[in-house]
Amino acid sequence: MLRISSTPGRLSGFRPLAIAVSAILALSNAAPAQELAFSLGVRETDGNRDAELYVRRMEDERALGLSLVYGAAITDAGAVWAGVGLAGRIETSSGWFVGGSFMPGAYSRGDGPDLGHTLQFRTDVEAGIQLGSSSQISIGLDHTSNGGLGDSNPGSNSIFLRYSVGLR
Repeated sequence: MLRISSTPGRLSGFRPLAIAVSAILALSNAAPAQELAFSLGVRETDGNRDAELYVRRMEDERALGLSLVYGAAITDAGAVWAGVGLAGRIETSSGWFVGGSFMPGAYSRGDGPDLGHTLQFRTDVEAGIQLGSSSQISIGLDHTSNGGLGDSNPGSNSIFLRYSVGLR
């Protein structure tokens, strides 16, 4: 069950996620997009586990085989993260792939864990398979950390299942 904080001035619950997802979808008019992905996962921080919904958009491949990627996530504790960064993928002729991304972003804890700083760096690795001409499914691991910017840096880790669909 998603918990929504009623504390004035605190970003938590569906509102900031709705804003971030709306921005992601609105950016589709600004540039041709490669894919839109939805992930469900379990995030662990200091022994506490929360369910997480994550939406990300990856643009067409650019220089050095990397793509612009931006995304937003919310946990069932109302923690919200949104960021932008770079992603890459290596594909085989048989449809299998491995990929990864690095995304700095802003974090609001809601009723979730204190990660020590608003700025959080999110990295992930995934492995998956192409499902036809425009969709993929993958499983992956993710780590979020403030990189030592805060007084504390507990970091968090997650495992996720991702479904991606091409937008062209």
